Amino acid sequence: MTGAGPTCSVLANALERGYGITPVADHFSAVTSIKGFLPTGEYYQSGVAEMDMTPEQLADKSFKWKHGPYLDGIFTQSANLVVTEATISLDKAGDGFTSFYMQFFDESSFTDAYEVVSEIFDRVGRNVGSMNLMDKRRVSAMMADNPNGA
Repeated sequence: MTGAGPTCSVLANALERGYGITPVADHFSAVTSIKGFLPTGEYYQSGVAEMDMTPEQLADKSFKWKHGPYLDGIFTQSANLVVTEATISLDKAGDGFTSFYMQFFDESSFTDAYEVVSEIFDRVGRNVGSMNLMDKRRVSAMMADNPNGA
């Protein structure tokens, strides 16, 4: 799930260094391999892909950090590459999902909110996919009917 909305692809979200409410909130960290065309028309793939002569090229797709300089990051949030192929590592589905809301009605309670959130992260760590701090307008927008339909 991306934090980008219903019309954004998983790949676009990852290449824009987007996030999502997932165990690995940083979606670009899950991209292990990208290939595509540079503005010059040259084809780009990592050095590992260049050396791997197997049809599957599993060495390139399995490990994010290649040998030598890591270049894939310069192709994010840019027009430096037309991506034609990408490998995205997936985590296993968790045992369950729970969401909850906390309301704090005035600015003076922000310190209390910070302490509660810090304690949650300390106790459950990586099991928390994300937390959002939202104002009244954001909450209202999320609770309203979608103007595009179900």
